Amino acid sequence: MMRAWFATPTFEDEYLTFSFRVLHYTLLLLIGVAVIFLPFTSSPVQLVYIPAVVLLLGLCYVLLHTNHFRLAGGLFLGGLWS
Repeated sequence: MMRAWFATPTFEDEYLTFSFRVLHYTLLLLIGVAVIFLPFTSSPVQLVYIPAVVLLLGLCYVLLHTNHFRLAGGLFLGGLWS
């Protein structure tokens, strides 16, 4: 069950498979960095902002693995730009 959350599926369309993998590994990397950085926060703004970022990235990751690829990508880009 958990293995499916860390595996990247393959699609018939190679571009879709590549895009899925790029977003998958980018989200895993950014979630990991944010979680590692969380204990080293010093200001109250960081105590609010970093958990919000982790939740946003986690939501994108869940959406990605429930086959809502466009919504996950749009939410990720919107969160990244804001």
